[in-house]
Amino acid sequence: MTRRVIDDVSTLYDNAPMPYAQYFSGGQAFHGVHGDLFNGGGSAGCIDMRLTDAERLWNTTETGDTVVV
Repeated sequence: MTRRVIDDVSTLYDNAPMPYAQYFSGGQAFHGVHGDLFNGGGSAGCIDMRLTDAERLWNTTETGDTVVV
């Protein structure tokens, strides 16, 4: 993990909310999604997660942790 922002917004995609954003490869991040994960715009390259899952991951990782994709 290179950077973590608990309440981030996308500067590329209309200020879309990105709660529990954890960046691991430049602009790529794990982050939560408000609403239905499977009925919406989809991912623009990040790894979208349910808010509860994004919060759980946030609470178990930290900056500097290795991410393998």
